[in-house]
Amino acid sequence: MLENYDGQMELGHAQIGLCHWLDRKSYEQELRKFFVGASFGKIDPKGEAKVYLEKTPNNARLLPVINTMFEDVLVLHVIRDPVQVVDSLIRASKGWGESWATKSVRKATRSWIKAVSSACRDGRRMGPRYFEFGYDRLMSDPGGLLAGIFDRLELEYDERVISDCIAQASDTSDLPEGFVSGNSVEQTLGRIDRWRVRRRTKPVVEEFGLSFPGD
Repeated sequence: MLENYDGQMELGHAQIGLCHWLDRKSYEQELRKFFVGASFGKIDPKGEAKVYLEKTPNNARLLPVINTMFEDVLVLHVIRDPVQVVDSLIRASKGWGESWATKSVRKATRSWIKAVSSACRDGRRMGPRYFEFGYDRLMSDPGGLLAGIFDRLELEYDERVISDCIAQASDTSDLPEGFVSGNSVEQTLGRIDRWRVRRRTKPVVEEFGLSFPGD
């Protein structure tokens, strides 16, 4: 929507539509209020929450817009091994995620490439408001990672808060079968497919200095 506003201005349509009534800063403020209300209005109708969490995967490709609209945003970028991501998507397509997950290894690989390259490129320009870490770290040291995130958000916490967060995240009783795969590949992908994923993602891995256990 910001692109539409800027496009109208570039075409000299400052006296038409929203461009006539709102300058760009005011337009951004209205979009911000709409997004917060639409996304969190039902769970926080009075707007009392200090922090909102929004984890739509496609946000990885929208960081420039997010950075413009939310001056106090903290982007948490979890990067998972591309072979594990593709494996997870293919398995999801055969069960709980059949309505949205691709069955194509090539498309799943391309999705990882686009999301990770966009988020790394745009996120690293955001300085301290961008926090990048590996999925393996999330699995091996969730307590230490959470403590670091709380510190960045300037939120008060203690060991009990950390333990409660980990316990809630570990409770998979309400999740559909096959939703949680952990940090392993269950051989859904054959050896050739795993090699192809590695080969196709190698340029992105090298460009941004990424590494994964077992590489």
